[in-house]
Amino acid sequence: MDQSIYKKMRLKVNTVGRYIDAPRAYRDFADQQHYIDFSGLEPNFYHVFLYSVQDFMDHIKELLPLINENTKLWISYQKKKKYDKEDLNRDKTFELGKVFNLIPYANVSLDETWSCVALKLMKKEHEHE
Repeated sequence: MDQSIYKKMRLKVNTVGRYIDAPRAYRDFADQQHYIDFSGLEPNFYHVFLYSVQDFMDHIKELLPLINENTKLWISYQKKKKYDKEDLNRDKTFELGKVFNLIPYANVSLDETWSCVALKLMKKEHEHE
């Protein structure tokens, strides 16, 4: 894994971000790279590592108050060859996202173990500023 993954994730240099429940290899990588600012205030990029549908449900409730229409939310799930109904995968992430007014806009492979899906809040119709 190298920092070009962040370009694939459609992130700009010095984007302020947070990772949640990241495996040790990602935390080590994130601490050594210079593309994303993981120590800055007011993040607009969240990278969450999830292991199951229940994990998604638990984390999304915590994240929704933190995100807005400009926030980049990336959900990473483990690649598997056979799925059961509790496994998290791309299609399940799309399906669950819709429940929370989140739409997918990108999908990348993080490494040989993890895939990532980007979700963003759907713009509200008839919204006035």
